[in-house]
Amino acid sequence: MSMRQKVGVLIPSYNAGESLRKIAERACSVAGRENVVVVDDGSTDGSVHGLEDSGVKVLTHEKNKGKGAALITGFNYFLSKNYDGVVTMDSDGQHDPSYITSLIEEAARTGAEIVIGTRSKRKSAMPIHRRVGNAIGSLLISLAARAWVPDSQSGFRFLSKDVLSAVKLKTKRYETESELIIKASRMGFKLGTVPIPTVYASEKSMMNPMLDSGRICFLALRSLFWRI
Repeated sequence: MSMRQKVGVLIPSYNAGESLRKIAERACSVAGRENVVVVDDGSTDGSVHGLEDSGVKVLTHEKNKGKGAALITGFNYFLSKNYDGVVTMDSDGQHDPSYITSLIEEAARTGAEIVIGTRSKRKSAMPIHRRVGNAIGSLLISLAARAWVPDSQSGFRFLSKDVLSAVKLKTKRYETESELIIKASRMGFKLGTVPIPTVYASEKSMMNPMLDSGRICFLALRSLFWRI
């Protein structure tokens, strides 16, 4: 992956409040306003109002379909526009957009088709319930993917167009990101990682700790029987 190639930034969002505008503006300053796309997954809080007026492309789901569905909508858009890759990031302000270039550069340096921003495991950086859940999920996804994935739940990633074209996604919610890793890795695509800082403040995660974690674990178990 070359920095000269066209890379889009995809931000799936659902009721993200003021953090969406802040993260979108910072992403625009790094990647270029014309390369940033927000997928509004049926928000009801007005968080996307005015974004298109500022030049950010907004794709809208009339009803909430799930994070995975929002990602798929964005992936299809960038593939239709012949982008060479996509960087995904969450809308809640936990990701630093200045690291967009780090993900792309790591892909160029190593030839990795997927580069995952790996969050700090320092006690002060991540709440205990998230650290435990992420550790268990990452272990299960690593076993299913047949490759070590230290932070499988990080939504800050670079994905090449070859991966997005080859991997057919079936899920629609938070487990979609795990499905993509498992399938891509078992198809032979190379995985890479980049350390990133993560800010945990007053933001509220839309992920249901029990339900969505259960979906991810069930996906990992089901994937053992997939023919890929």
